[in-house]
Parts: sequence; C-alpha cells; structure tokens
Amino acid sequence: MKTNMRSHLRTLLLVTLLLLSVDFGSGLLCGSNPGVRPANQGGPDHNQNGIEDALDIASGVSLDADCDGCPDECDW
Repeated sequence: MKTNMRSHLRTLLLVTLLLLSVDFGSGLLCGSNPGVRPANQGGPDHNQNGIEDALDIASGVSLDADCDGCPDECDW
C-alpha cells in the first residue's frame, strides 16, 4: 500500500512539474516579437480584411512563418 501511494505521489509530482513548465499564455509559435504591437493598441491591417494583423495571426486566420508580425499572404 505504501509503495502504491509513493508511486502515485511521484506521478502527481511529475505531472505537476510538467504542467508548470508549459507556457499556456502566449499561443504564439514565434514567442515574443518586439515588432508586433498588441492588438488592443490598434495594430496594422496589411491584408486589409478589417481585422488587425496581430488578431489574424493569433487566431490562425493568417500565418506568420517568419515572425515579422505581418501575415504571410502580405509578404512579397
């Protein structure tokens, strides 16, 4: 019984440490990019769809593989 309890506690500890190491906040693959203004600051709309680029990228409507803050469909 004691061994099972220790095993469960170790598993719980490992899962907790794993969850603490995961970044749930950003949602971005590019990490923090100083060239990208937060959407609530009235950022640019390069693809002129009426939605700020930062929102397009964050929601997955547009991709930004080079992490420049401009949707890939606008990169020439």
